[in-house]
Amino acid sequence: MHPSIRAVLIAVVVTHPLTAQSAPDVVRGRVTDDSSRVVAGASVSITRGPDRLLQTAKTDSTGYFSSRFDIGTGDYLVYVDALGFRPARRRIQRAGSERELVADFTLGRDMTLLATVKVKADKPVRASNAVSPYTPEVGSSQSWSDGVNGRVTPGAAGDLAALAGTLPGVTMTGSGPSMLGAPGSSNLTTLNGMALAGGALPRAART
Repeated sequence: MHPSIRAVLIAVVVTHPLTAQSAPDVVRGRVTDDSSRVVAGASVSITRGPDRLLQTAKTDSTGYFSSRFDIGTGDYLVYVDALGFRPARRRIQRAGSERELVADFTLGRDMTLLATVKVKADKPVRASNAVSPYTPEVGSSQSWSDGVNGRVTPGAAGDLAALAGTLPGVTMTGSGPSMLGAPGSSNLTTLNGMALAGGALPRAART
């Protein structure tokens, strides 16, 4: 055989497998859960063998991912991780002359058991109040007296009609105080439980 022809044949034999190996590969797949629902946003890590070149991808809203290797070797390790799921990995290898390698994953839920948490709290102490409903508040009688004295002039301090006029619902008429529209003739004046004919109290009287 002529030397030049032999050199061409050797070049063809050597370059053919190199060209076939350096063709691009596409690694794609779909990620779902154990209820066949898509897992969107899952992290996919694809490591090419044997040089361990790493490429990453994310699953879209339909659960699909895809990554292209310009120099394909036909041997890849695919690792999938998603929040709330157990991670999974798989090795895929080229079969024949295929250039699209498919790796579908079904992820199981990650039921992580947390440690027991104990919560302690002190029982609230109920506030006590020794004041009964019948106990007058401190200063209540003084406040009522101050209010009356503030509305009655010093010269009319003992005038029963003037004192009655300070009460709500009492109207002063010519015949005396009128309680809620009743005539003045229906009024009854008493002092310590006894009838009082006068219309004024002595200043020294203790009621």
